[in-house]
Amino acid sequence: MAAALAFGWAEVGFAAPNGSVALTLYRVRAFPDEFVGRIFGVFKLITHGGTASGALVAGMAVSNDKLT
Repeated sequence: MAAALAFGWAEVGFAAPNGSVALTLYRVRAFPDEFVGRIFGVFKLITHGGTASGALVAGMAVSNDKLT
């Protein structure tokens, strides 16, 4: 079981940076230079906002008395 989990995390550790580089290159090539900063800002807002809202929802779910 531990080996399977380690293998899974190794795949994530390998795939995430490669996917990030590929998406960044796509954004730089697909959009005009004057919009690249704004596009990156929107993607950061979506990803970081999703992280924060996910933590908020998880905290509310854990603290909910109906779950215990």
